[in-house]
Amino acid sequence: MRSGQLSSPVLVKRGDAVMMVARREGIEVSMAGEALDAGGKGAVVRVRNAGSGQVVRMRVAGPGTVEPIDMELNR
Repeated sequence: MRSGQLSSPVLVKRGDAVMMVARREGIEVSMAGEALDAGGKGAVVRVRNAGSGQVVRMRVAGPGTVEPIDMELNR
């Protein structure tokens, strides 16, 4: 088996509505977004902020959930 064959299941698909969640020191901020790429846990995907239209790169944290790429991956 090759390493390329081992991949995380897709948790976010292109076009999915996602929650953009940032947590730090007991404070959580979330906002709605739209995934522009598909990815499994830990993958970096582009997400369009539903409120501002701004496109940002986020890391897939779980089904329908993304977080800033600078947040620790400890889930």
